Amino acid sequence: MKHQFLSKERDFITSYFNQYGGRNPLIRDYFSDDFVGLDGISTKIYNKIEWLKALEDDFEQISKPFNIRVSDFDFRVLENGDILAVAVSFWDIELFQDMPEYDKIRSVFVMQPKKNSYSISHLSNSISLIALKQNEIYPFTLRKLLNNLKKTGSWLGEASQIS
Repeated sequence: MKHQFLSKERDFITSYFNQYGGRNPLIRDYFSDDFVGLDGISTKIYNKIEWLKALEDDFEQISKPFNIRVSDFDFRVLENGDILAVAVSFWDIELFQDMPEYDKIRSVFVMQPKKNSYSISHLSNSISLIALKQNEIYPFTLRKLLNNLKKTGSWLGEASQIS
């Protein structure tokens, strides 16, 4: 069952993204003590303490607030009452304004119900930066550009072939 309309689950996710994009340290309160997560770039698995440290580093690297817009969302209630939620969001980070391939994030949340809200027990992000051509499942074009960069120090000769 796809949930098309606003829900308290979507409101919670939107609130999370607003706090995150707003670089608000109160976001620390969103995570449960048994949290485990994956960021969008590395292969590291984080517990809550490590995740909160990574958030501090993140906020230092990009301190200026930015907007995050949820473009698609769905969720399921699991047998134990937890919520499995997925979201696709667009991140308007000034640093990456000229690189639109970095603006889409896919996120998977497991949320535990708590009094009038939720806490996040799992979060996994995936950054959509490898598909330079819309019809590519695997990053062949990115691979070609990176190989050319390694060989020549420039990818400009390949850039016209991306679109």
